[in-house]
Amino acid sequence: MFCSALIQKAAIAALGVALGATALTDRDAVKSSSGDAFVSVSSRCDTTSDGWAAALRDHVIPIVTANGTRADRLRATSQLPSGLASDVRIVTNDSVCTAAYNAHIARDYAGDTTAIKSIALIQVGATRYVLEDGRRRAGEWELLDVYDASFRYLVSITR
Repeated sequence: MFCSALIQKAAIAALGVALGATALTDRDAVKSSSGDAFVSVSSRCDTTSDGWAAALRDHVIPIVTANGTRADRLRATSQLPSGLASDVRIVTNDSVCTAAYNAHIARDYAGDTTAIKSIALIQVGATRYVLEDGRRRAGEWELLDVYDASFRYLVSITR
């Protein structure tokens, strides 16, 4: 895994040099020498099984799998279905990720794609997605947004 990440960063850096980039700005974009344009070279989603998306998945699994009245109320409030741990999956499909990213950017950042470079996205069952951008907070809590299968915003929950 570590070697793969190094190879990916080297490929991104090489692409950046070829495009005239002067700085590697994050894990999936290079900044041009003009300083204001970004070139996406990979998915907008963290798809690693041991990174940011995995932490999001691990946070949502107990909500989905818990039993009892309190768990039922939490799921109703968060608009998440009950299910098995295997029903909570990290999204690895680029087109699904892009659709979620675009919906989130349009809703929370007025379409400004420079505001957030990447997201963590998990699918819960067949009809829900939970998205985290690492930037939105409610006081000390991180905000996680729940979307339906058409990427219509439903509710925000905290972590």
